[in-house]
Amino acid sequence: MSTPIAPFRRFVSGPRTGALLLGGLLLGAVSLGAVSLGAVSLDALSLDAAGPRSSAQPAPPSVAPQLEPPALRALTEPEALCLASVPAAARLEPALARAQATVRSRPERPESWLMLGQAWLRQAQRSSDSGYALNADACAEQALSLAPEDAGALVLRARVRLDAHDFERARELLQSVLERNPEHAAALGTLSDAALELGDVPTASAAAQRLMDLDPGLPAYARASYLRWLHGQEQAAIELARLAIDAAGDPDERDTRAWTLVQAAQLFWQRGDYAGARAGYHMALAVRPSYAPALLGMGKVALSEADLGAAAEAFSRAFAAHPSVEAAALLGDALTQQGDVEAAAQSYARAEQLGRFDPRSLSYFYSTRDREPAAALELALRESRTRGDLYTEDALAWALYRNGRLAEAERHSARSLAFGTRDAQLSFHRGAILLALGQRSAGRALLARSLQQNPHFDLIGAAEARRLLGRSA
Repeated sequence: MSTPIAPFRRFVSGPRTGALLLGGLLLGAVSLGAVSLGAVSLDALSLDAAGPRSSAQPAPPSVAPQLEPPALRALTEPEALCLASVPAAARLEPALARAQATVRSRPERPESWLMLGQAWLRQAQRSSDSGYALNADACAEQALSLAPEDAGALVLRARVRLDAHDFERARELLQSVLERNPEHAAALGTLSDAALELGDVPTASAAAQRLMDLDPGLPAYARASYLRWLHGQEQAAIELARLAIDAAGDPDERDTRAWTLVQAAQLFWQRGDYAGARAGYHMALAVRPSYAPALLGMGKVALSEADLGAAAEAFSRAFAAHPSVEAAALLGDALTQQGDVEAAAQSYARAEQLGRFDPRSLSYFYSTRDREPAAALELALRESRTRGDLYTEDALAWALYRNGRLAEAERHSARSLAFGTRDAQLSFHRGAILLALGQRSAGRALLARSLQQNPHFDLIGAAEARRLLGRSA
């Protein structure tokens, strides 16, 4: 089947909408949220799109120093992490090697360590090895030892804490930066992300609005696009996604361009436009052939077309590029549909193993398949102690539903849709909960809406939605 790229290309390169260029008006008067999963920061881009952050937590990389002999003094532990080598099997990013050389020649400058810390984060993103965040944090520590209140070092440390799901500590660090410099763009963007993960929508909204006022570039456009989508404003979200792509810079900047293309493709997927979504994922893969979020998207599109072989191949490649609960679970679903029960069970087992480091994703895995309801609820409750965004509310609502605690499930599902987000999964979950509570008309309407919006939003969930509608007819 040919790939219909042309409509997506027109979306990418179409004329700008004049009104959308007015940065101060983009977020409007309505109180918005801020980007949660896959959020863009000014210095680097997260690989996780429209979902939870990295699930696996690999062991830290080797810390064998790369100093040119002779070493004039013993390295401290943070210095050793900063100047570490990467494993022989890993690809060393050129920017990391250059930054390490700069540190060796100018170790007295805090900005040398910051540049190195940012390079370590890029190494983590491109290798899908979150263990490199320890190296980045060591660079922040070195910079702070030279300049204890350095804003860049504090933001770098906050980004590391954000990736580690220590959202409260990240918020504290960023607020301390903004108390001294209220116009620090990187701190504003990252604060918006951390605050929304905590469910602190007012802080997230204010930070995102301030960022748009100060610097209406890629980080601001990307967040504004998500915010519009979060509030059910799909067309505005798509227009802003196009502006983000326009602002992504040189097409050779693979990470930035691939990330923004996937974010745009997700908007098409959410509205059930599979041709548009496929084209976006295809373009992202042309930039980065092994980009896990794009591969996951391509697999979902293939599943929607019942092309099980293509789906399994895409999910397998996504898992190889970046092992995650979602990739393993989706691969298991595709293999199950193909009748390969043994291989599917192995893939599901991998999902459960990775879920030790990603409680929300594992809770979804269990609840979606109506397995281990007590474990699913415990995992969702654990996540909710440190996270309060709409998908954490939804995971908790669905786990409560599977455990028959319907009144509690209804309260949390209402919170997941408090902004009017048009996500078929959220509508399906709330519809099923309302139907179980005896609210037949409202429940059926939400179930029907989920299938109308995206008939293949999830292989298992869409099938369950159809069964519930048929059963309640």
